[in-house]
Amino acid sequence: MKPLRSICILVAFLLERSGQSLNRARRRASLILAVSAVASVYLFWKCDTRAQSADDLPTALEPQMAEPGDWAADFNQAQTACYEGHMRACDSIWKSDRVLFDTWLFNYGRTCGGRVGLREIRRADLSCSDAFPGHE
Repeated sequence: MKPLRSICILVAFLLERSGQSLNRARRRASLILAVSAVASVYLFWKCDTRAQSADDLPTALEPQMAEPGDWAADFNQAQTACYEGHMRACDSIWKSDRVLFDTWLFNYGRTCGGRVGLREIRRADLSCSDAFPGHE
């Protein structure tokens, strides 16, 4: 939320410079922040990123297993567990210091095995365990 807040402060500054009063500019910036927050929540719920029971996990994508001897092979077991619905395993993949940001392995873990869109889960700022409670 900090980048969004910074953008709203910038908007308030620009509106103030264009001749509007500071209070009016701050109110308008607050409105922009509120609308973007509501839109993010709406998109999050509309995209079915939260599971409500044990039977409603979205279908996962097949994991890409690494060959033995490859550094990524250490994550084959975690990928399998993520595919089977263990959300802590998905979180362990993308939170690992050994996995580079925005690689196929990172994205597989971050999207909870392909169950949610990368953009939606990032905007909601949730882990897979939070997005799918009861599927640790």
